[in-house]
Amino acid sequence: MVNVVILIALKTPLAIIVTGNLGYILTHVLAISGFAMLRRDRPDLARPIRLPNFFVPLAWLLAAFLAVVLVVGATGFSITGYGGFKELGIACGVLVMGVALWLYRTRVQDPRDAAHAGTTGR
Repeated sequence: MVNVVILIALKTPLAIIVTGNLGYILTHVLAISGFAMLRRDRPDLARPIRLPNFFVPLAWLLAAFLAVVLVVGATGFSITGYGGFKELGIACGVLVMGVALWLYRTRVQDPRDAAHAGTTGR
């Protein structure tokens, strides 16, 4: 469904690629900062790979760098020729739609799985 919306809303392949890249960079920012926040919040939590402590500030630096790259890339659509604010708005709308679909899936369709996701070993 999201792919069909992207194909209809964004006419050029380059705009589709840029929209995907914004999503990838945002995903990396969220994953790296999530790692750093989890290490700060629950430092003694059991985990399969134990990294040294210097990875936490390194993760914050990398997340900040990627956030800057995300903002500069998102605001530079018209400079690079990838489109304008319309394409940026569509990209942000696609990301919001993805989160809304995920929330619907976890809260409405599978509420029992969301409550037990941490205890099933998935």
